[in-house]
Amino acid sequence: MNPSTLPITVAFASDDGYAPYLLVAVSSLLQHLPQKRSCSIVVMDSGISSYYKERLHEVVSHNHTQATLRFLSVDLLDEKLNEFFARRGRKGRVTKWSYTTYYRLFLSDLLPDCHRLFYLDVDILVCDDLSKVFDMDMEDKSVATVQDVCLCFNRESEVERKRLLRCGHDMSRYFNAGIMLINLDKWRRTSDFLKRVEEIFCQLPDMVYPDQDILNYMFRDDMISLEKRWNFLTPQLDNDDLTEEALQYRNTIVQQKSFGIIHYAGIKPWKDAILCPLASEWWKEARRTGVEGDIIRRELQLIRYHLMARQEAGRTSSLWLQKIIIRLKLLFAGKNSRQKLRRRLDRLECKQQKATAGKKHQLK
Repeated sequence: MNPSTLPITVAFASDDGYAPYLLVAVSSLLQHLPQKRSCSIVVMDSGISSYYKERLHEVVSHNHTQATLRFLSVDLLDEKLNEFFARRGRKGRVTKWSYTTYYRLFLSDLLPDCHRLFYLDVDILVCDDLSKVFDMDMEDKSVATVQDVCLCFNRESEVERKRLLRCGHDMSRYFNAGIMLINLDKWRRTSDFLKRVEEIFCQLPDMVYPDQDILNYMFRDDMISLEKRWNFLTPQLDNDDLTEEALQYRNTIVQQKSFGIIHYAGIKPWKDAILCPLASEWWKEARRTGVEGDIIRRELQLIRYHLMARQEAGRTSSLWLQKIIIRLKLLFAGKNSRQKLRRRLDRLECKQQKATAGKKHQLK
């Protein structure tokens, strides 16, 4: 089958917290895609609100005439992942990640009629036409990916590399799974694909990046490499302690501004526009898309929640300390004083219960 005859299918996974940043990723993708090429955008939906769903539809219709958008429910995937974790138990360490990062493992089942697709993380900015990669000859490999430059070449990552080597990974081919061109037909031809995924998840003794480690273990001999510009990891710009080859690749891409996809895998541009490399490029797209206000409003809301939580924690701590002091006084107080102290203790108990109830309500 000629890939150029297929619509470009791109899959994302997001919850409502990352939905504002997904708007920028989708906008940048469609902006660089030829209008004559049809495109299907699929979002694995982990609780995106109706507001952001409407905004995503607006972004898609505004940027491309032949693009479609649909949302896939992932409720059943969460149940399956719960089974994975239960079977793994306490064997080895699994870094705490959101379930959203594991959804890519189920794409062949979620999209039974799709032959190949791009999987993209949300914290990216597309800077070139994805059809240049989508139409490539994958040589019947399962994935086309970019080597994780930061993890493989940064001298400061030596500890993580040793842990990955102990798990059997080939660090000369270890790829970043945030951007992948996937041959779904090949995934389906792999015998008991999801069973094998589960077995690897349960057997690897110590995973640094769980879903990424699983994919690297599965496809270490079944992958093809893309140019490094198609997954340009921004943390490498903060570190010159890379190998000479890695520095040369990095500097060439930066000097020529030949980014395919910028991947903000470290500091996020919406968190710190000063310290995040290439943040100005991301904010330029946010303004062009008209979502700058959505993002600023959300970040201010998160700061407000953080400050309220700190204030509530301080108040609760103060009440707890006051109760201890009153109980100590009760040990030595006379009969009349004890009655007053007990009434005061009851009032503090009531305040603490209200504070705790209020905190639970905020979390919901």
